[in-house]
Amino acid sequence: MFQKMMFDRYGPKVRVHPIIDVYRGYHIDTTFTVLGYNKKVNKYLVIADGLRINPVNMPAIFRG
Repeated sequence: MFQKMMFDRYGPKVRVHPIIDVYRGYHIDTTFTVLGYNKKVNKYLVIADGLRINPVNMPAIFRG
C-alpha cells in the first residue's frame, strides 16, 4: 500500500524496497532522536520518549 501511494504521488522517481526480517539481530532504539543544532536556542536538540525516560534515568550527555 505504501509503495503504491509513493508511486502514485512521485512516479518512477522513488523506489520502495520492502524490508524482510527487520529485527534479525538488530535493534533500533527510538528512545532518543537527535535533531541537531538549533541556532535560535543555541543548543543541540534531542527528543526523548517520555514513557521510558525521566529526570532520574536521563543520560548525562542529554541533560541540560
